[in-house]
Amino acid sequence: MTTQFEEGPTAPSSGGSEETAKDKVVAKAGGALEQGKEKAGEVAGHARGAFARTVDERSSELGGRIGTVAESARRMADQLREEDQAGPAGIADQAAERAERLGSYLRESDGDRLVRDVEGFARRQPWAVAAGAFVLGIMGARFLKASAERRADLEGAFTRGANGGESVAGGTGEGLRPVASPSLGAASPGGSVNYGG
Repeated sequence: MTTQFEEGPTAPSSGGSEETAKDKVVAKAGGALEQGKEKAGEVAGHARGAFARTVDERSSELGGRIGTVAESARRMADQLREEDQAGPAGIADQAAERAERLGSYLRESDGDRLVRDVEGFARRQPWAVAAGAFVLGIMGARFLKASAERRADLEGAFTRGANGGESVAGGTGEGLRPVASPSLGAASPGGSVNYGG
């Protein structure tokens, strides 16, 4: 005995209208994606432009400061020559010349050029950039540690009691004596404050 299977009823097909709706959805999604890409590109372009302007302003300012340092080094070299110290005067001249070149480069270069030059250097000398970042990280850590210790010293000075410098931070406060304040009144020998009454 053989069994035959018949195909069940199929859903009515709207043919072209189903594909057209699908195509419309895909087209709208593609258009929205393109608009999103354009907006992202515009935002990135604005951000790059703002970054380049900031770099340009800061580098021009730094270039001016380095130029001032170069002038000081030149004056120092002249003074050393007057004192017959040709060796140190030559070193000061070299330092002044390098500082002048760096200062003029920073003043004359726009932000885009500076960013391109830094990126190019980082591609050519990645180890130098990594070493520089490491050194800056160590210097930053030392700076933060020193400033934290200084803050702790200052905070410790404010938590000292009036009893000759013993710290009361975390202590019971025993041995403290009240301090007279003109705005609050005078302290009484029993430790309570008399408010002028």
